[in-house]
Parts: sequence; C-alpha cells; structure tokens
Amino acid sequence: MSVCRRLLVGKLLLTLALTAALAHAALAAPPTPALAGQLTWNDRTRPYDFVITVTPAQVDICAGSDAFFTVDVGQVGNSTDPVTLSASGQPAGASASFVPNPVTPPGSSSLAIGGTAAALPGSYTVTVVGAAGALVHDDAVILNVSNAQPALPTLLAPANGALNVVVRPTFTWNQAAHATAYDIEVGTDPDFSYVAAAAGGVVGVSWTPDSDLDLGTVYYWRVRAVNGCGITPYSSAFTFTTAPAPTPTEPPTGVQLSRLESDRRPQAARGWLPAVLLLTAAAAAVYQRRSHTWPR
Repeated sequence: MSVCRRLLVGKLLLTLALTAALAHAALAAPPTPALAGQLTWNDRTRPYDFVITVTPAQVDICAGSDAFFTVDVGQVGNSTDPVTLSASGQPAGASASFVPNPVTPPGSSSLAIGGTAAALPGSYTVTVVGAAGALVHDDAVILNVSNAQPALPTLLAPANGALNVVVRPTFTWNQAAHATAYDIEVGTDPDFSYVAAAAGGVVGVSWTPDSDLDLGTVYYWRVRAVNGCGITPYSSAFTFTTAPAPTPTEPPTGVQLSRLESDRRPQAARGWLPAVLLLTAAAAAVYQRRSHTWPR
C-alpha cells in the first residue's frame, strides 16, 4: 500500500472514531432544560403556547346593568399550563370577575363586568390578559355604557323626494344623542311590507348596501337609534327614485333595416345597416358579372 493511500485510510478511521465518541457523549449527557415556551420530550424540544379570544367584540349596557363576555383559551401544542386571566379598562368603580379562573387550555371562562351604576356614559376598551408563566397574551373588546334612551335620528341623504338616485346610494343621517348604533330599512312601500335592503347595529352615521337597488323604482327608507338603555321608534320615512333604465336604441325612421346576426363579427360591426346599401352592393356585383367579357 502506498504512503498516500495509508494516510487517507488513517484520516478516515480517525474521523469515524471521533464521530462515535461525540455520539456517545450526546447520549450520556442530561437533557437540555426547556426554555420558556417549550416542552422537553425525548431529549427534544417543541414549542407550546396558547391563544386568547374574547367575544362578542362589543357589548352595550345601560348604567347599572352587568356586561358579559366569553373568554376562549385555545391550546397550541399540548400545553396544559393553567392560564390566569385579568381585565383592565372597565369603568371606574366597576368590577371584573372570571369564572373559572385560571383556565386550563383548551377551555373557556365567563367574564362579568358589574358595579356599573356610577359609571360615566361612554365607550370603554376592556383588555383581557392571559398569563401562563412567561407567556402572556391579550385581547380587547368594547363596552358602551349609556345612562339615557337615545334620541331619534334625522335623515339626510338621499333627500326626501330625490330623483335619479344611483342604484347603490350611501344613506346618511345625523348623530343622535346617546346612540351607539343604528338600524336601517329600505322598502318599496310606505308600510315597509317589503324590505329590499336592511342592516342592524350600524356603527356610524352612514351605510351603503351590498347590492344594487332596481332601476326606475320608488323606494322608502328609515332609521332608528340603539343603545344599552333602549331603541327608538323608526324615523319618518324619506322617499327617493332611482335612475330610470336606459332607453333601447331605435332604428332610423323611413328606412328599412336589416340586422346582422353573426356573432363572429366585431362588436363595432354589429348593428343595423340600411337595406338599400345591401341591395346596391348586390346589384353592382350582378352588373359586374354580366358586363365582363370572357376570352373565347
């Protein structure tokens, strides 16, 4: 065996010996402690966590009433560490209680916000925090507190009696005192026996339907205000008429027309052509054939 070949075989044997020694040391070493957010299993680590979701996104109450939310704690991986819940942002003097607390994922808890009799009217952002060791997550919801019935809204647009209104109008009204949301109806008769479009719990003072109304149709619309203390009657209805349907194009009078039916022609070439032009072209073709002298 040559010297070069002996050196190559020696290096290979040395590499194999070192690899075996490292593998033996790794198996003999104690498991590496898990970091925050990890579980140790068969000397390997895998992530674990939880997620927190609070519903509904908004609750309206009258001062003195309790508000209720559901807190869902979802499981990521196989985590079973208890999640401790807390809340902040509720009205001054109000209490927040969770049942149960803590929650083992996957699980849920009921959040009750009480003691709101002295709460000032307004909108509050309530933040729910869940903590499991070093892991912390949160979710936020809205609590609207009122202390009086809402006022009746005033309609703005489309104006009463408006004509040629687009088929997908934006309805607007004024901000009614103490209102936190609005309901709107659009019908084809003053009694609203047929409602063509409607929405409930609209936040803000405008709304656009998801689909078009009919062309050339008389519509009626009305709005009512909502809050945690009650709902107003509907406002007096406004009426409007949508733009008429386009008038079909009529052929010229006094000339007989022929319709080109071939769909293979370009759009610009389709339409009505005076029959007299077609007859003239045909007559010219016949005359050309008759007047041509063929060689004998």
